[in-house]
Amino acid sequence: MRASICLLCLAALLGGCGGVDVHTQGADPLRLLDLSPRLGEVGVSPETDVVAVFSAGVEVGTGAGEVQETTFSILDGAGLAVGGALSLSALDPELATVVFRPDTPFAAGAYTVWVSGELTGRTDDGPTDPLGVDIRSGFAVGP
Repeated sequence: MRASICLLCLAALLGGCGGVDVHTQGADPLRLLDLSPRLGEVGVSPETDVVAVFSAGVEVGTGAGEVQETTFSILDGAGLAVGGALSLSALDPELATVVFRPDTPFAAGAYTVWVSGELTGRTDDGPTDPLGVDIRSGFAVGP
């Protein structure tokens, strides 16, 4: 019984079943398409920037759902936020590329990239649904 309930929940999350529509704003949810450094990557240069590519435009700001330190952050091995600047890169007009550049080079050690599930994107049709889940990825700087 437990497995069938989980399968029904999974089916609903992946696009609905039995007429269930999981979208609340009528737009596709925002998706994280790429993240660099990659999950588990070791030997990352202290001079690297953290780059995230999203499926729709995003905005850097202080409003709800925008990219800011409460929705996109880098944490050191002690769980403390790394200081730095967030910006947008216009590599592809259909996608949003967010760049985190630390204030100082990364020290040797482990880091966690955290992206809030509350982050939303923007399309010509209006806002997307939120990302929906918090995303955590890690990398290690140094030899």
